[in-house]
This record gives sequence, C-alpha cells and structure tokens, in this order.
Amino acid sequence: MRLFMAVLAAAALPLAGAGAQPHRWFSPTADPQFRDARAQLQVLIDEDAKQRENQFCLVGESGQGYRNVWVQWLTQGRLILWEPQQNPKAIWESRRNLSLTKDVVAGADAGGSTYLMTRADVNRIIAACQRLGVRYTIERRTSHAGR
Repeated sequence: MRLFMAVLAAAALPLAGAGAQPHRWFSPTADPQFRDARAQLQVLIDEDAKQRENQFCLVGESGQGYRNVWVQWLTQGRLILWEPQQNPKAIWESRRNLSLTKDVVAGADAGGSTYLMTRADVNRIIAACQRLGVRYTIERRTSHAGR
C-alpha cells in the first residue's frame, strides 16, 4: 500500500506543478520596482515613527501573479506589504500595515479575515528576512509622528 501511495504521489507531481510559478524570495535591491526603498522608508518614518532611529528588514516575495516586498519595521513591531506602484508613499499608504501584537493570530483565529495574518505566515516572512533581507537604519527627519 505504501508503494502504491508513493507511486500515485509521484505521478501527480507534474500535474500539480504544471504551469505554476514556484514561490520564491528575492532581494528588493535587485528589482527596479523597489529601487526607492530608502526614500519610501523615510516617508513612512517621518509620518509615523515614534523613535528617532528606526530599523527595517525588507525581503521580496514572488509567486504566480504577484511580486511584493515585505517590510519588517523592527523598531515599531510592524509588518507592511509594499506592492509595486508609482507612488512615493506606497509603503506609508499600504493596505496591509500589520501590528505584530494585534493583527497576528493562530491559523484558526483568522476567522476568514483578509487582513489578519497567521503566526505561521509571519514567522515565514521574518525568517526569510533574516536569511535574505536587506537591512536599513534610518533616522526620522521631523518631530511630527502619527497620521
């Protein structure tokens, strides 16, 4: 029976992967769509930073039909989705600016939410950032903080 299941699984592999682009991580500095990371981060911290010095880790993620960068704002405990667009405030105006203490849940606790993220997904992104991410330290230029 075990041999039959192994043969069945091996036979299904080409069908399951046919035409599908594999998920992969990439460095945002290698992609022209995300070339302005430092300027984007400066806008974010000038508007929202509570601390003068801010630490970030950025890692790109791509798959079938998407190519984005995850911004881990270490100083403020946030995870922000940066989608490619011609907008100098794209990170600051992101539709997904998650608090790592409030917007991250166990898988079953998401309750069908399209905003909340599971702890497993967040841990996967953070681990990729630690392995492959680009780190930035940027100081706030203004004394104003908060939208």
